Amino acid sequence: MTTDLIDELVIYQGSQGLTDTDFAQLLGVDRSTWSYVRRRIKQPGVDFLSAVAQKIPHLQLHVFNYVVSRNGKDDGKAHV
Repeated sequence: MTTDLIDELVIYQGSQGLTDTDFAQLLGVDRSTWSYVRRRIKQPGVDFLSAVAQKIPHLQLHVFNYVVSRNGKDDGKAHV
């Protein structure tokens, strides 16, 4: 079984013992932004993905794969 970017972020957050507020602060985003992304209500936008790549470098390949897999696809969800 493979995990996607959002799954990896949730795993990382849990492994670090971070609350949603703490994790959002680590990424430099609003808590509500992280909540929407985590619950898959909204898709992560460029700023969010950039923050993940910068703040959690070992997930850069997951960010890349996410961007490539989403290229040209629109599921109707807003991006944050």
